[in-house]
Amino acid sequence: MLSTKPIAVKGWLNITNINDGVLKLVGWLISPVDRPLTDIEIKVGGHKITSFSLEKNLPSPKLQEAFPHIPEAKNARFRIKIPLHTLTTPELKDALIEVIPKLGTEDGQSLFMIVNPTLPLPKTEYMDTIGGTFLPVGLEFLSYLIQYADLKPTDHVLDIGCGVGRLAYVLAYYLNPTARYEGFDIINDLIQWTQANITPQFPNFQFQKVNIHNKWYNPDGDVEAKDFIFPYPEASFDVIFLTSVFTHVRGYEISHYFDEIKRVLKPGGRCLFTCFLVNNETQELINSGKSTLELVHNLGDCITNNPEKPENATGFPESVVGSLIGDRGFSLLSKHYGSWCGRRDFTTYQDMLVILKPNFFQKAFRKVNYLWDNFQNK
Repeated sequence: MLSTKPIAVKGWLNITNINDGVLKLVGWLISPVDRPLTDIEIKVGGHKITSFSLEKNLPSPKLQEAFPHIPEAKNARFRIKIPLHTLTTPELKDALIEVIPKLGTEDGQSLFMIVNPTLPLPKTEYMDTIGGTFLPVGLEFLSYLIQYADLKPTDHVLDIGCGVGRLAYVLAYYLNPTARYEGFDIINDLIQWTQANITPQFPNFQFQKVNIHNKWYNPDGDVEAKDFIFPYPEASFDVIFLTSVFTHVRGYEISHYFDEIKRVLKPGGRCLFTCFLVNNETQELINSGKSTLELVHNLGDCITNNPEKPENATGFPESVVGSLIGDRGFSLLSKHYGSWCGRRDFTTYQDMLVILKPNFFQKAFRKVNYLWDNFQNK
């Protein structure tokens, strides 16, 4: 039997306290399929937990207000209590907790939390450089990488524009020691922090500063993004990801990055990236004043909210991004629209796409499907 993907959910998980020999968690989740939470599965450090209590479908008036079009939002909160003596590591040091919701008879997308991490958090000014929200967004994208890019603990991964290690921080608790993480960024202080704080504890995590020119973050850079060659051999990575990179570059730079992604991605490898896709829906929302960004200035190779400083925020026609993907032989695995333009139904803030570099068998299957479709249409 073919396995099915978990149902996508929006949710949040947090620790209230650890006392009296009990770990107490709270959270909420809603699903666009309007199915209530019926049960959960819990893993701590990858080990399934069988002894816990669950209070589910608790009132959540604030969520109901935020998502009035989703009926289940009115009873979306839950509480979990886990006796520490039932855990294989009751001290809960560096423990990644995974909560897998059951929606009816189907699994939902996992929620994650790290308990007692020994990795320090970056200082506030470094987190502010990447938007301020550090751990919640890292955990959110860990779930997306697993759900949509089929990330496995053994995968070799590349983090383009890794910043101060927002994704590296959570991946350190998910990837096996045999897995390989590589990240690069143009901001020297951020890379120095990751090298000093993450690599000593997780030596399979490596970071490097690249000297790409950027008028805001690296004005002394000696290489343009359109000419930058990723410092890795061909077919090095199973999964590549870029979060909030393609939202600050020009079209000719994206085109070159896709070439390099194709080169260093293994056949069968996946790439998850975020961007701002411009289409009829986004234009209508922008025109009606609902968007957080007015991407209205078309510069030919991108659409920006600030023609004087285009890299402040750049978007691209959805058809153009589709062509860039297709022209390089990538397959589009999934597309998830964001809330940035004022959508009511969304996955995260930016638009998110996942693409596949087909291997031999995937290419052959795609060709057979193409020939069959043409045969049927004759």
